[in-house]
Amino acid sequence: MKHITTASTVAGVLLALVVVTGFFAAPVTAAGLPSTQTSQVATVEDEFGVVLEAETESPEEAAVVTLGARGDDLAGYEANVSFDPSVLQFDNATGADFPDPVTNFDNDDGWVYLTSSHQDGHEHPTVAVLEFDVVGTGGDETDIQFIEADTLVNTADLDVYEASSEEITTESASLEVVGTETAISESVLDLSPLTIVGAAFGAGVLLMAVIVGAVLYGKRLGQQ
Repeated sequence: MKHITTASTVAGVLLALVVVTGFFAAPVTAAGLPSTQTSQVATVEDEFGVVLEAETESPEEAAVVTLGARGDDLAGYEANVSFDPSVLQFDNATGADFPDPVTNFDNDDGWVYLTSSHQDGHEHPTVAVLEFDVVGTGGDETDIQFIEADTLVNTADLDVYEASSEEITTESASLEVVGTETAISESVLDLSPLTIVGAAFGAGVLLMAVIVGAVLYGKRLGQQ
């Protein structure tokens, strides 16, 4: 009986060791294998891009186009922007979150190249504000868009993202020239019918007085 009891005790201890060892060994074995859960988690990367926004009010005023960039730690850019030269003519560009850009432009072919950099990185900066003279008339339209071969951004760590390689996205703008009525036509439209009749009557009275005066003056000269 004592032998059987001892054997049972040893068997129980061995079974306990197997259970305990298996409990701790299972995670180690799983950690050594490729994790299915980890492979299903997508890596979230910063989205980089450049965007144009255009505003104008009338043919007599300048069109303002804002050049912005999307991304973290952005410290520099190059951009070539095209436009219809029969509608717009490039005038000037100033910096916003970045210093004033160096520009090169051709108003005959309709493009302006800009570049600027900053020692510190910015998040989603407005990099430049472009001003154009509006040479089109009311109803004229033009697309303002990036020439992707000449457009890129870089981070403060000098990581470069190019539009031509589809590493950054580009968003163009569309501009429509808004026509305005002249001051004369607006003032005529604002006149009531009674005012117009009164003005015509006054003009007629004035004209009659001038005629009568001329006739009387002529008779006096004849009597002399």
